[in-house]
Amino acid sequence: MALVHIEVESRDSVATFRPRMFDDYVQLRRDTGLPVLPIALLLRVGLDGIGRDVYEEHFWEEPILRFAYTYVGLPGLEAETYVTGENLLGVALSALMRQSAERRAEMYAEGLKRIAGSSENDFRRFLLTECLEAYADLDETQKERLQTLLQTEAYREVKPLMQTTYERGMEQGIKQGIKQGIERGIEQGMRRSALLMMGKKFGPLPAEVERRVEALSPEALAQLQLDLVDAQTLEELRLDD
Repeated sequence: MALVHIEVESRDSVATFRPRMFDDYVQLRRDTGLPVLPIALLLRVGLDGIGRDVYEEHFWEEPILRFAYTYVGLPGLEAETYVTGENLLGVALSALMRQSAERRAEMYAEGLKRIAGSSENDFRRFLLTECLEAYADLDETQKERLQTLLQTEAYREVKPLMQTTYERGMEQGIKQGIKQGIERGIEQGMRRSALLMMGKKFGPLPAEVERRVEALSPEALAQLQLDLVDAQTLEELRLDD
């Protein structure tokens, strides 16, 4: 058995990250007693893209410690290579890689297309899309370019992935609101219908009766309409109960 320790660093410098990477390595080795392979994923520092970084300690000029670990510096990698590559995680992280401003919208659209056409399940496609979207950082011109691309036949399958979490929440809220509005409308229609039928059958209704009908629950309102078929007097409707 062995451990693979992947540390994610989002700051734009590795100065404070290097000693922390070493401390975490020591802690894992001491706690588990297992071999540990340390790997750093750098979101904002490119270095040489993929390579080996070193943390060193000295006693004055005397070298005491040299700790090396593998790193992946996303800004040092070419986005186009990973957008068209086999690894979908590379596709999702491509927004943090090196790319020209002129190609950023195209890279984003291509990444979405790769994720949409993958064999991953819906949940994994959602996570990959969220990652790509979170780091895309498009300006207004690039957003307009992206929208233009997504209207073309080449990116038809991408559009369902383009909803943000907020938009999905908004859509769900709108659907729920519409559903509630329809239900309220049906209920009000039933209430109005019951009052009209009662007025036609029993003549002008006392204000107290109207108030009681207005206060009925949807279930009680449905029962009232059934009772109206056979009732000969207001009293038989038991609105005083």
